[in-house]
Amino acid sequence: MVTPAPGDFIQYALPESNFVLWPAVVCTDEMATQKVGPQPHKDYKLILLMGKLELRWASAGETQEHLTPQEPTTIEDEQLRIAYEMVDEAWDSCLTLDYWSDVINNHRASDHSDTTPTSNGSLSPDTDSESDPDFDEDDDDDIKLAKIISKAEAKGKKPVSLKLPTPQTSSTKKQKLSPLVSSVSPTSYDSPFSKSEITPRQRVAPSIRSKEPNRSKNNRPALPGTLPEMWESKHLKAMDSWLSVKRKPAFSEFYQDAKATMLPIDGEMDQHSELVKFVIGQQKREFYIPKAAIDKRDYFSSRTVGSDCVVDTCTGWTYQRRCCENFEPDDFEVVAEYLQTGDFGCRIFENDGQRKHTFEQCAAAWNIAVELGATDLLEFIVMKVELTRPWEPMDALAFGAIVYQTGIEGTLLPAHGNMKDILVDFVARHYSEYLGKHPTAFGEHMTGIPDFLDDVTVRRATILETAREGYREKSQGGNPAVVREEQREDAHGNVGLQLHQENTQSTKMRLDLTRRF
Repeated sequence: MVTPAPGDFIQYALPESNFVLWPAVVCTDEMATQKVGPQPHKDYKLILLMGKLELRWASAGETQEHLTPQEPTTIEDEQLRIAYEMVDEAWDSCLTLDYWSDVINNHRASDHSDTTPTSNGSLSPDTDSESDPDFDEDDDDDIKLAKIISKAEAKGKKPVSLKLPTPQTSSTKKQKLSPLVSSVSPTSYDSPFSKSEITPRQRVAPSIRSKEPNRSKNNRPALPGTLPEMWESKHLKAMDSWLSVKRKPAFSEFYQDAKATMLPIDGEMDQHSELVKFVIGQQKREFYIPKAAIDKRDYFSSRTVGSDCVVDTCTGWTYQRRCCENFEPDDFEVVAEYLQTGDFGCRIFENDGQRKHTFEQCAAAWNIAVELGATDLLEFIVMKVELTRPWEPMDALAFGAIVYQTGIEGTLLPAHGNMKDILVDFVARHYSEYLGKHPTAFGEHMTGIPDFLDDVTVRRATILETAREGYREKSQGGNPAVVREEQREDAHGNVGLQLHQENTQSTKMRLDLTRRF
């Protein structure tokens, strides 16, 4: 996958327009204005929305591929059509990134020019110039473009071609761009905005919202080398003893009392300005969270990260993000409970069934917390899952797969690393049990997640090496009772041999993974 460079045109899922794919140009971080604020994270890119001339910080999950020149196709939505026509004009005139920088600078200084900003952030000329079809010769190129766009919006017509000088590096006029037609252009395209070659990929109409998610449930790809039903439901269901997140009745009176004191979080509710509605899953189940609980969390209320997703609609506040479609409503119920009460599930464990149920809730909430960037919930899950010990070995293995398959390397939060460390340590200490009781499932599972396998192997080697050193020290002390005790703990009587055997098994797993790919 080619990373978009400054000057490349991409598509941005616009939250306030039902996540329609809107054309935008990638800008450099130095082009950020005071209004858009600082970069929220190093992986966020600054983009300029076409037609709106509005800057935004966008994450990789909110943007889709490069735009490439294609045959023109009619777009019914007028504002979206104007935005793509603006891209067409940019292609035809071979506008560079410096041009868009000038547009931003002039937009920033619009109060001192003969233009005024409109409600959508674009520049429009004064009323006197509106009646004159000709442009002033002294107008800058970006002022001309702004006037074209504003006139097209006012009259509902396609803006005329810009009469701008074409750079001499471009000898041929490029084809019109359309967001609706699959690319039939050559395999590489020499973009005037980037020195790198771009490989165009197929697109779908941005004005049509697909009913099928791009990836499987919980936004996770299918794992090669694992059981095929692994990601078909909320979490792993490969074996009867594996984690299966199915809602069970509450086990304790304490849990029932806590649920009774909560505000309603789903179902039909009247308009309420102090509640935020979350629409979850393909079933579009509605959850209502107090707005005060949303506002106090940075990942919901930050101006540059979450505030654009909390939209004030005609029926009240609504949280709008595409990832909500991929959440399971039963899983989100755990998250909703935490957002309201600061806890979820059983507070006091009375039996092993309650511990197992709470462990399953932790696994159910993990992926949603990662997608939302809910740092406080992730840290709470790390704490809560420790309270549910002892764990079933296959449940811990399944949760480890969930943790290792969420997040992007280099952007993981501290809680992510802590949870990995806890689960890796557990699997490493029960390595012999996995090989003895579940050899086939364990082998297939671990070869599908090579990072998980590597971390477990390294941790297991460390554990056995530490045990061997302790065995030597105690043996040299000449205490027969200590020696006999160590021999009983190690059924083989030779920790070094056990380490060699387990390393051989891990090597076989890696070879199997290599053959699969």
